[in-house]
Amino acid sequence: MLTENSETRYSLGLVSYNNKTICVPEESVDQQHPLRYKPLNLNDYAHAHMASIAQRKEVSIAAYCGV
Repeated sequence: MLTENSETRYSLGLVSYNNKTICVPEESVDQQHPLRYKPLNLNDYAHAHMASIAQRKEVSIAAYCGV
């Protein structure tokens, strides 16, 4: 609901897609900063997600590529 003091607000959704594997650079991982997620390929994840929908299961990113 708009009031006299209301301002119009705009929002924008940004979606990105990469068909390569996303991973943490090896030099960023050590004993103090262990790897928390395995490399992620969004295409593979999308296929796994669609399969999980067909099986009525939920596959989160953390469950899919967590260490």
